[in-house]
Amino acid sequence: MNHEIELRRLAMRDKSVVVLTEERVYHHKDNGIFGEEQTTIRHKAITSIQIGWKRSEGVLWAGIILLGISLLVWLGSVMMGPVGTAADQQALDLWSEEGFNLEYVLQYIGGFFSSSFASIVKYASLLGGIGTLLLFWFYKLTEVQIVGPGATIKGSPKSYEEGSQFCDRLLAVVEGKPVTVQKAAPSKATDKEEKAREKEWRL
Repeated sequence: MNHEIELRRLAMRDKSVVVLTEERVYHHKDNGIFGEEQTTIRHKAITSIQIGWKRSEGVLWAGIILLGISLLVWLGSVMMGPVGTAADQQALDLWSEEGFNLEYVLQYIGGFFSSSFASIVKYASLLGGIGTLLLFWFYKLTEVQIVGPGATIKGSPKSYEEGSQFCDRLLAVVEGKPVTVQKAAPSKATDKEEKAREKEWRL
């Protein structure tokens, strides 16, 4: 890479970097004390270039679980209701010398659901579930993948626009087209200028 010309650089969320040169694509990842990794794919060996975004399934399931916990605690407090003695005393009675008693079990469960701790769990899990679902909806993770016959470069760039520009430039280099930077934006501005000039001319 020392004698190659760097065409573009793409920073990833995990602090790794993908570098496009005139001959290859490099992916360098520094793992600190655990070492470092470098993947190299020549332009001629690239079989596919992919970019896309997705929402996290893990965040969705976390939100559903939190809402489920809140619902279970709420149903338990409605069905069991307040009961006689304190929950701690009932827990001790469960394993007393008198033996196991179903009535004590029900009293203990009811004492838990009517306690202030259960109320905190109910509302905390409800708020956490709603917040997690909002995070799932608004947080979108961008992924770039460059595939070769013996290696794959994969990562999450900091923005979709940066990843798209990198992939467009890489595709142009692979296909042997003249490399230009962001053709679309200047053409739109030129079109607007031309329309404005036409309106002025007509006036």
